Amino acid sequence: MTKEGDDVLSDALSKLNKISYFVSLLSKIFLTILILMIIIVVAVGIGVTLNADFFSQVIEDTGSSYTVSHIQEMSVTAVVGFALGAIVVYYVGRLFSNIHRTNTPFTDDSVKFLEMIAILMVVGAFVIPIVSYATSFALEAEYNQSVGVNLFAVFAAFLIYFMSLVFKYGAMLQKESDEML
Repeated sequence: MTKEGDDVLSDALSKLNKISYFVSLLSKIFLTILILMIIIVVAVGIGVTLNADFFSQVIEDTGSSYTVSHIQEMSVTAVVGFALGAIVVYYVGRLFSNIHRTNTPFTDDSVKFLEMIAILMVVGAFVIPIVSYATSFALEAEYNQSVGVNLFAVFAAFLIYFMSLVFKYGAMLQKESDEML
């Protein structure tokens, strides 16, 4: 490779390393926010459940169409959604931390993290609506709700899985390249 080619490669790796570090830090911040949101929603759900009569009166006084059961159902669904989101963000952070640490995206660990993110997105696309429906049914909420799947999340998971296959091929090429040197 020429000196100019080496400089371009070095510059690209430097940018990749900086961006990976920045994204891994952002993911830690976002993960912390998601954990705080889980704590807040659990507290609201418990508060509404323990003070159902008070909240029923508040809801009635404000003329809202929601009931205590609606708030409980939304709390459970939000906790499940935030928890799955937190796990996805955790793996995104691990992915970018790994890229920063190894100075290459093409490792077996990167492939595993991408595959896990894709799986979690598919799980979330199905589990969150099912949890919402089951909670609504269990609480005997007064509204009809159908179970729908988030097709955007399924499509995004498919794309991320496809990226994991590209990364797997890149990891294989990286190993061959390292062995030749």
